Amino acid sequence: MSGKRNISQLDRLLQEIGIKGRVRDSDTMRALTSALIHPARLSESGFLGDDDPLKISARYIIEDFEAVTNGMSRPDSGNSAIVIDEESPLYPWKLLNEAVAAFYEGDTKAMMETVRKIPKYSAVTNLVTTFEVLAGKPPSINENNLFINKIRAKNKTLSQGLELLDEAASYPDLLRGELLFYIREMSQENQEAGKRLYYWAMEVLSEEEALDEKDEMSSVVPGTGEASRICALASMRYDPERALTAWLRSLHSVLEAEEIGPAELNARLKIAGELLNKSEEGNLLSVDIFSKIIAYLTVSFPLIKALLPTIPMLPTDTAGLQQWFTGTAVNLKTTDAGRRPKRKTKRKNISELLLFEELS
Repeated sequence: MSGKRNISQLDRLLQEIGIKGRVRDSDTMRALTSALIHPARLSESGFLGDDDPLKISARYIIEDFEAVTNGMSRPDSGNSAIVIDEESPLYPWKLLNEAVAAFYEGDTKAMMETVRKIPKYSAVTNLVTTFEVLAGKPPSINENNLFINKIRAKNKTLSQGLELLDEAASYPDLLRGELLFYIREMSQENQEAGKRLYYWAMEVLSEEEALDEKDEMSSVVPGTGEASRICALASMRYDPERALTAWLRSLHSVLEAEEIGPAELNARLKIAGELLNKSEEGNLLSVDIFSKIIAYLTVSFPLIKALLPTIPMLPTDTAGLQQWFTGTAVNLKTTDAGRRPKRKTKRKNISELLLFEELS
């Protein structure tokens, strides 16, 4: 809720209970509590009379806060016109004063006991995190940025390299030229981070031009077929036909290494079928690409057949191949690809290199 909306709602409520004499029931006071962003909005309100308990109580809260923070004697709260019970819109602000006073007195326990009473629907609740930090709770840190900051502090080469790659991202040839060394360096620190750095680079490159087989840096990305799989993931948006060929290269790698079972094979073939469908819908399936698809599958077929004995022989046409893929598993719901999507002009910053869920 914006401050402007809060203020207009507050003025409306004050007009209702002040000038128009609306009953100050629990619901009205709760609404006022939620809308109040500073006690001065009550103490200076033209809708409330000078003898209104809300205005008098608000002036007391402001004076009390000034006294607490300046080390002065706190004002007397014995005035019968000062009414700040749990239904009062000033109750959260009273708790704020008490929490600040406890902090200055070094009584962390009392401070947090007071803070826990602050109504969650009041503006004061936004300060709860601050009090938790004052009580010794470490501030929340973005884990992704924490990792990057640790890397930059620990490894000077990578620190400089991340900046260099960020600049190189605007120039595909330069990025390709610098990437090999820094992925190796990152993988030595953390293999998953190395993969994610590689994905970041491939996604940046895919926004400029189509990836091809030479972009699959298997020598630096650990895991059987991982480089091909990551290139496939990065290509899906703009070049599903190239994503499919990379996906099949990755599939052959895990089949050859015997690192895949029937269930995962079914899933991978289902995804291949989806990519084939997107390629056809986008009119991206050239004769050359289809020939490569058939060639990759022909080499992999004996290994596929060993895991899925009932699978039929490979077809030689696109319609038959689509049926062959989807016949091995439940078909996925497809989204029309339409014409080839326009490539992005705004690249991701390298600080996002740990945010790619597709790698999980």
